[in-house]
Amino acid sequence: MVSGVISLDGQKEAFWVVRSFPGPKTGDTALLKSPREAFELGQKRIGDVARTVIVDTPDARLNALAAASCVAMDAVWYPPVFVHGAMQWNSSLLGWRTLFGGICYGWHDRVRTQAAFCLARQVKESNHTLAKANPKAGYSSQSDESRLFGKGYVDAFHPHHYDMQSQFFDQVLHDWRYTADPELERILRPALELHLEWMKDCFDPDDDGVYESYINTWPTDSQWYNGAGAAEETAYAYRGHKAAMDLARRAGDTQSEARHRAQLEKIRRGFFDQLWIPRKGYVGAYREQMGYRRLNENPWLYSIFLPIDAGLLTPLQAAQALYFTEWGLQNDQMPCGGRRVWTSNWVPSLWSVREMWPGDNYHLALAYFQAGLPTDGWDIFKGTFLESAYAGPVPGNLGEAVGGVDFNDCSSMFCRALVEGLFGYEPDYPNGTVTLRPQFPAQWDHASIRTPDFALNFTRGQENLRCVVELTQAAALEARLPVTARRVRQVAVNGKSVKWEALPGLGASVVCVRVPQTRRADISVSFAEPGPALGAQVAEVGAGQRVEWTAPQGQLRRFEDPQGVLTNTVLREGKLTGTVTSNAGHHLVFGLAQNGKLEQWQTFKVTVTDQGAAAARAAKRARDIPAGARWDCLDISKAFNGDVRAIYEQQYLSPRPQTVSARIGSDGYAPWTFYAWGYQRPVIKLDNIPKLVGDAGQIRTPQNVPFAWHDGGTNIAFTSQWDNWPGRVTVPVGKKGDAIWLLICGSSNPMQCGTANAEVRMRYADGVVEKLELVHPDNYWTLCPINVNPTGPGQPSRGEYNYERDGFCLPNPPPMTVQLGENCRANLLSWRLRPDVALEDLTLETLSQEVVVGLMGITLMNGR
Repeated sequence: MVSGVISLDGQKEAFWVVRSFPGPKTGDTALLKSPREAFELGQKRIGDVARTVIVDTPDARLNALAAASCVAMDAVWYPPVFVHGAMQWNSSLLGWRTLFGGICYGWHDRVRTQAAFCLARQVKESNHTLAKANPKAGYSSQSDESRLFGKGYVDAFHPHHYDMQSQFFDQVLHDWRYTADPELERILRPALELHLEWMKDCFDPDDDGVYESYINTWPTDSQWYNGAGAAEETAYAYRGHKAAMDLARRAGDTQSEARHRAQLEKIRRGFFDQLWIPRKGYVGAYREQMGYRRLNENPWLYSIFLPIDAGLLTPLQAAQALYFTEWGLQNDQMPCGGRRVWTSNWVPSLWSVREMWPGDNYHLALAYFQAGLPTDGWDIFKGTFLESAYAGPVPGNLGEAVGGVDFNDCSSMFCRALVEGLFGYEPDYPNGTVTLRPQFPAQWDHASIRTPDFALNFTRGQENLRCVVELTQAAALEARLPVTARRVRQVAVNGKSVKWEALPGLGASVVCVRVPQTRRADISVSFAEPGPALGAQVAEVGAGQRVEWTAPQGQLRRFEDPQGVLTNTVLREGKLTGTVTSNAGHHLVFGLAQNGKLEQWQTFKVTVTDQGAAAARAAKRARDIPAGARWDCLDISKAFNGDVRAIYEQQYLSPRPQTVSARIGSDGYAPWTFYAWGYQRPVIKLDNIPKLVGDAGQIRTPQNVPFAWHDGGTNIAFTSQWDNWPGRVTVPVGKKGDAIWLLICGSSNPMQCGTANAEVRMRYADGVVEKLELVHPDNYWTLCPINVNPTGPGQPSRGEYNYERDGFCLPNPPPMTVQLGENCRANLLSWRLRPDVALEDLTLETLSQEVVVGLMGITLMNGR
């Protein structure tokens, strides 16, 4: 810290000269004798750097920020690597999304320097050939002797608890697409082959094409998959094998080319067979490796934008997946305009699984642009950069408070969303092509950009648009230009009419122009009868309802109903009619509209309600207790097999995945991060029981429901997929009643959100079985907060259910709970019984791995 006082008398200039010490003297010390010259040289350098990328659009704030972003990206270059953050977290790391800014802004020599330095440190041979969990970390992460650190591992700026390598290769391959640099290609191909072998051995040992993600993205602190296949690593593998196939082709290695092509098909097939949810139109979070191998249908942003980025989804599939982020995740409208989306619905929101992170929102904006949805992409892009750069405490900041000013994972993704998203620059020089698909807001009449790699000058009038493209390196050019009109009069390149193709886009038509290898192309499109883009139509419908839909412009010629929203459909005279199915939820239907001589996809955003099914579910929940209710508190003590106070004093050692995985710690409580941060297991107490116990030895909950209570060493019937406890317990009932009330207590964690952790099955005397799912956090909460204090600044512990911060993810009203003591919360659940048939027995079974769920009490209301 340097401070001082200067008198501002208005008569002289003042310059500060600061030299660092101790240490060797470096640099041009002569300049320090002339502060004015040093200052002017510094200002000139900043100006030169700021002009690396020049942007001119109708949004002056974006134009200014583009210049500032050049300086921010230059500031994170600490040879030989781009560092983690410009100020805070100013450390050399292999990841996260830290190379994209240098790639998009044309600093390919720097990217090649980092690639050469890091790839030279890739492990070529190793005796670490098997997965091996770390006992010092409660088996929650891999040990230093694991396959994770074996052949193919990049041992450079790579913290042992992350897989930064997958993102690193993904970005180096991205730079290769930008340049086809022969020197980069020479070192990249053998390194990539080793990397893909490493990925396969570590994350897809069963060879099904779906890869486990091992702590491989920025918000993965306190996130894990316990051996499950997921979208993130699968997307990285897909892009990796696509590049390896191209590298093999360029080398004339037809055998390797065929091998990588076959792996690409296997990955695509596995992705759609195991992770895609056809009836919902988006990607699940993960597919369990063990147990029931269920798909968790509560994804985060990475499950959405990475498969789009990798090219795994078609435009219509991408639109469906992106729609999930609009209704399934929390969207905040920003004070300066635009919106931002929270990363996940996973609670308790331990650091860092649920944030509203700029890097993720820039990546989401990029995905919208890639899908051909410019309005939504601009909404996310604008909402993010205005908030950080103009509404925050530091003008021009592209970072976030917790990451510090110009945190590289954020600033690099701003650069990429700008260049590749908004301006639509997609180079593939190894295949000799450049694709341009600008995604500007409809009201913009001009936009231009100049980078070291290309320049684009776009202008739009009432009945024409013009796109002038300049490439530093010649390539075959494909321009895909959005047009909202009824017909195209002419398409010309460099003043000469050319052949063109019209493709249907989402809400607009796309004029596709292909230009042979060139460095410059002046493309103009003239059109007639312009009109607005086809915005999505919104409909709220009920199951069984007959609907009739049309396009506001043109006639519907065919339709796509990928999620099965309609049945008995008829398409006649431009109208689509059909009957709504019982597939409740939020869906998309697409209609291909003929508008004059052009076609566009009309999107229908449909919310389907099934009031009958909803009413039936609501009727089974007995939250209200009638006056004069009689209670029959069942004695289930014979089923007890444990003490709830000892739930986290066990060693949960099996079954555990025998793969390179991150998972819950051996105490069943601690995520992998807690071992790095230091933590203390919570002490579970029943010290509130004396306040609940009545004269009859029963406890009575605050909701006025009594349960039998037994003091002693056992007080709960635990169930789990761990070997420590049985998978299920069954308790005989043999009685009729109006409703049954249950006292259930156990563990859960953020990775079990949105899925049934357990289920209660009620079997009646006539053989009918009813099921009550215990879904975290809808009606089942873990017994205590999951608290720890992360070591980094601005990373608060968020281990409890917090309605002020995370209310979007939590049920309203909250589930009924009973505080049995310090760190011991039980769940109170109810179920209305069939009135005329005896309930034979009740079974509790745990369905999710890594959790323990126990039954503490059963009470019949108005039993008979």
